[in-house]
Amino acid sequence: MDAMSLASKWIHLLSVAGVVGGALLMRFVVLPSAGGDPSIKKRFGMLTGILWLLVFATGFYNLFKVWPVTTKAYHHILEAKVLLAVVMFVIAVLLGHPAAASAKMDQRRPSLITITLILGILVLGLSAHMNLSRISGAGLLSGLH
Repeated sequence: MDAMSLASKWIHLLSVAGVVGGALLMRFVVLPSAGGDPSIKKRFGMLTGILWLLVFATGFYNLFKVWPVTTKAYHHILEAKVLLAVVMFVIAVLLGHPAAASAKMDQRRPSLITITLILGILVLGLSAHMNLSRISGAGLLSGLH
């Protein structure tokens, strides 16, 4: 693996960890204690935006590097992972948008962040499967072609 691929993979994993970890922290620590502090929401939204930019930039680079050397089963899992990530991103945009400052959105914020967490955990699980399937041929779909 060349240095650029390693750096891209590393930044990608750190960014996803930041998105999921940030959502976990926001849902179970910040919202219950700080409630609706607008400065926290603004900083969290800015950080989340930067992390998503890194996730997509490095994700597309990683896709470009592995697509030619992977199987159809791998591509299907990757498509599911990307779809889940896009849903997570849409939720992040909804939560970070200035229009989301309404009282109605504040009531839905914990639920939307919980959905993001669940999707993030699924994405991480799919990523683990994909890495195993590329390394050893093992994984959830090892018997399927």
